Amino acid sequence: MTTRSGRNYKVVSETIGEEWIADLIKVLIEDRKSRDAQFEGERKRQLQAAELEKAQMREQMEMLRKLVEDSRRSPKGIAQPSINADQITSLDVISSPSAGQECPPRYIRVNQDLNQGSGGNYIYLCYSTDPFFVQPVTDILVVASTSSAIDPPAEYTLISEDLNKGAGGKYIYLMYTKRNGRSALEGIDAIAGDRADTADVYAPPGWIKYTQDLNEGSGGKYIYFIYKYEN
Repeated sequence: MTTRSGRNYKVVSETIGEEWIADLIKVLIEDRKSRDAQFEGERKRQLQAAELEKAQMREQMEMLRKLVEDSRRSPKGIAQPSINADQITSLDVISSPSAGQECPPRYIRVNQDLNQGSGGNYIYLCYSTDPFFVQPVTDILVVASTSSAIDPPAEYTLISEDLNKGAGGKYIYLMYTKRNGRSALEGIDAIAGDRADTADVYAPPGWIKYTQDLNEGSGGKYIYFIYKYEN
């Protein structure tokens, strides 16, 4: 006995071929796997962003705790943090399919697309000199990896936005520290050129070039962070 569904399958298979049906099923399965992978990647990025926010909050709470402790030992009340107007107090990264995205409040955008020429997202560095963030930044670290799972070294804060997002190549992340006993950063920028050895990718006098190409593995311009310490 042949069921109706069996007859339907026989008619369909005879019309378009069993091999075509099998190929279609494979395509549907691969599409589902791809969408699942994209969802998992986005979930990881959201978790990393949440962890960064928590780390910044913990950092601010710890500094406030120290200020309160200092105030108890001082007859003049709460001691004000010693931050010069030009000192970098926080860093962030923004990423968008369009070029018009602005930095969060209290931040200034560096107008060099960190993905220039690679075809990925528009990515910009943001920095702040606002004393709201209490302590100055004293060092940066850029890590390039074949994996998006990055564990920052002790006392470093990881900015979870991939600097190669949408462009392929390696996963590249920026980290920073506010470790005591070091000079504060008072300037940070980015430079770009068509070749790694051209004059437009050399740091100007008084600045330091970080030698990690921010477009590594994705083509496009050679792009580097430059920074300087307070005198």
